[in-house]
Amino acid sequence: MELPKRAFKLTTTHQLAPVILPYILLLIASITVFLRFWARKIRKAGYGADDWLVLLAIVLSWPYQVSNTLAFTEGGATIPITVIMTQYPTALPSLIKAVTASNIICTTTITILQISVLFFYLRIFGVNRWLRYSAISLIIICFLYWASYFIAQLLTCRPLHKFFYPMSPGTCMNQYAFCAAEGLIHVILDFAVLLLPIPLIWRLQTGHGSKIVLSGLFLTGTFASITSLIKLTCLIPYSFIDSADLSGSIWYSILMQAIETPLGIICTCVPTLPPVWGAFKESKPGMYAMNFLSSVWSRSTLGSSKDSSRSPPGAKFSNSKDFQRLDGSYAANVDALRRGDRSCQEDVIPLNDFEANQRTAGYGNGTIQVEKSWNVDR
Repeated sequence: MELPKRAFKLTTTHQLAPVILPYILLLIASITVFLRFWARKIRKAGYGADDWLVLLAIVLSWPYQVSNTLAFTEGGATIPITVIMTQYPTALPSLIKAVTASNIICTTTITILQISVLFFYLRIFGVNRWLRYSAISLIIICFLYWASYFIAQLLTCRPLHKFFYPMSPGTCMNQYAFCAAEGLIHVILDFAVLLLPIPLIWRLQTGHGSKIVLSGLFLTGTFASITSLIKLTCLIPYSFIDSADLSGSIWYSILMQAIETPLGIICTCVPTLPPVWGAFKESKPGMYAMNFLSSVWSRSTLGSSKDSSRSPPGAKFSNSKDFQRLDGSYAANVDALRRGDRSCQEDVIPLNDFEANQRTAGYGNGTIQVEKSWNVDR
């Protein structure tokens, strides 16, 4: 007896992970999109095409994740194809429809994100002719890639009905070749978009540290690009995936693809968020948090400095941390003090990076009172 719709329960890890984890990442992605618009408001820079495209991407991502969920609850993803065909034959078309809808929405969302990043480059580096022409060219290429993918999906099988009902008569294109070509073009476009501003960043008149930080911000999308690469099960053989078992092994591709979209949105928004971080540090909660972290850091460094600045054997200075360098004059003074000569006590200078006033150190049973003050340059 065939189970009714939505009768497939999600109980295993392979069923729960592709459903729950993407929703968590999508929630984080939605927050980053909100913070992106807040950052624009803080800087009073105005909203551009890149911002509205990211907003469109996050809107499309929610029905995309719903479609992925339907692949498990109605299509029986993770259930072996032999069980699907014998016990739940109507579930296979539901699975194919859900996966096809997910692929189309995912490709559309990723293309929108790529174009959004390119418009972001035009906003920042648009005065550079080479980057402007390159970005515009990539925008056209990304759009043509999306259009060709959409048309290829419509022409996958003749008639199209066969694509959703594989047992019906008709012919279909080579799915392996289609997966490999589409996946490789997608990955190449990803890295082309990410690497586009890097040569320009390294020609900026700034320090190497700033260049590294800027490059890191613009390359955060690498995480999403790597995800798009490892999801290509048609090119990368995995021991836990049976290519002949469509329904039983498709969970991995769904998981990687479902993670790629929110990761891409998060990485796209990260370079725009520094104003939000600056506003947070200036707010009361931010000041409290920074003061707390500073106090924790000071305590940890103070504890380590106490361990590393112990007095040498034979010396009993209680404040030996104030005398961090034993140069010739210091050693001579220590010898004089051991002989009982206190005439040189004012020559002992603490070498901290701040103004020292009246430092007291104990030596033996006596006390050295420093009456002078010094300003020591850093």
